[in-house]
Amino acid sequence: DLTLVPLSRMQEEAVIGCAMRRCTLIRGPPGTGKTHTACAIVDTWLRQFQALSGAVSRSRVLVVTQSNVGALNIQERMDQFHIHAVRVGMQLRADELLSQRYFRDNLEPEDIRALERASREGDDGGLKSLL
Repeated sequence: DLTLVPLSRMQEEAVIGCAMRRCTLIRGPPGTGKTHTACAIVDTWLRQFQALSGAVSRSRVLVVTQSNVGALNIQERMDQFHIHAVRVGMQLRADELLSQRYFRDNLEPEDIRALERASREGDDGGLKSLL
C-alpha cells in the first residue's frame, strides 16, 4: 500500500505525483482534503525512507504552514493516523510543547526537567535555548 491514510482517487493521484515530481501544488477551498492529503504525503515519504534504509528509520519530514492554526490542524490529523509529529513555533509555551506526545520522546531528561521548570515558573523565554 502507498500509505495507511485512506485516500480518494484524486488524493491518491496527488500523493503519487509528489513522489514522482520535483514540485507539486495541492490547492483547494476549505474542506476539500488538503490537510488529509498532506498527511498521506508525509506518511508515504517516511515509508519510502524506511524502505530505502532497510530498517526503522529516524527520518524526519519538515512540514511548514502559513499559520499556527494550519500547523495545529496538520499535527492533529497526523496524530489521528499515528504519524509521529511535533509542532514547534515561537508562540508555543513550555506546557504546550510538553503536552505533545512525541516531543517528549525526542528530548533528554534534563531538557524535559528544564521545560517543566519553565512551565511552572511561567518563564517561556528559556525555550529558545532548547529549540
